[in-house]
Parts: sequence; structure tokens; C-alpha cells
Amino acid sequence: MDFQISEEQSQLQRRCLDMAAEFAVRSSEHDRDATHPTENYDRLRREGFLALTIPKALGGVGAGFLSHTLAYEALAQGCPATALAFNMHTSVVMPLLESPEVTQEAKRTVADLGAAQE
Repeated sequence: MDFQISEEQSQLQRRCLDMAAEFAVRSSEHDRDATHPTENYDRLRREGFLALTIPKALGGVGAGFLSHTLAYEALAQGCPATALAFNMHTSVVMPLLESPEVTQEAKRTVADLGAAQE
């Protein structure tokens, strides 16, 4: 079994580590003040991260669980609160879009929300 991550996953991880470095500058301030790091969420949205696990057929990136996990882990190095919110979003969206019990119309609505960028 090959446990190496792909080049695409490695690039995603590096991209997240770069964002994490920026997020780290504000992380302790948000923790101290009990505020939400909305600027981090905005950056994730602008850069298309809310569409990370949305299938390509629905306009997303089409990343799988391992890619999501690599992104989550890297983001957490800079701001655990941001990584937690990102993980919570993806942990709901991914199974919802994979469920055969969810209508295509509902999947399209969720995908469109995730793929929308500012």
C-alpha cells in the first residue's frame, strides 16, 4: 500500500500552511477576545475552500477525505478555530452530497452555496 500523498495534495497542504501563517498572526487575539476569525473564513471562501469537497460535477474541486484532512490539519497550525469551522462545514457537506437519499435539487443548492465566491 502506498502512503504517499499526491503532488496535488502536497500543493494543497502547502497552500493551507501559507494561509495558516497569516491566520496565526490573529489567532491569539481572537482566542483572548472570544471573537470569530471571520476574516479567515472570508479568505477560505474567496480562495474556493468551501467548494473543496464538492464534486466537480457540481462545480466544486472534488477533493476527497484525505485532501480535506490534510487541509484541516495544516490550517489548524495557524488558527485552530478556523480549522474547526472549516472541518465542521466539510463534515456536513461531504456526506450530504454523497447521500443517495438527498435529492439532486438539494445537492445542487448546497453545492451552489459552497461554490459561490466573493
